Amino acid sequence: MIITTEILEALEELEPTTKNAFIKVLRGIEKSVGEAVKKEDFNNLNRTVAELAEAQKQGAQEMAELRAIVGQLAEAQQRLTEAQQRTEQRLEALAEAQQRTEQKLEELAKAQQRTEQRLEALAEAQQRTEQRLEELAEAQQKTEQRLEELA
Repeated sequence: MIITTEILEALEELEPTTKNAFIKVLRGIEKSVGEAVKKEDFNNLNRTVAELAEAQKQGAQEMAELRAIVGQLAEAQQRLTEAQQRTEQRLEALAEAQQRTEQKLEELAKAQQRTEQRLEALAEAQQRTEQRLEELAEAQQKTEQRLEELA
């Protein structure tokens, strides 16, 4: 408080209008001083500004680190995309090879079926040949018997 007891005692010696004018001026000064920035407030403000500057510096460092990480992630994603393309190409080649294999397998199955049919025909022909041979053997036996009878 700017208006102390000593000041009031000194003002008592003045005329009332002068005294009131001084009191009014002193109250205005007191109000202005109360509204003025105090040293402690200024120091607090400086400290806060310094903390904000440090936080901004840290934020800038973190942002730089994040940019580097994002760059690395983008590169890794690019490598993955390229690997995926290569994998898709390989899968396509495998699908084509499988299709060719299936065609060849189908051709082999048909060839095997034809072979089995031929083998079956040969077996039937062999059976007929064996039957003829038996018939010929019987005929020869009969012929030999007749020859013996005639002799």
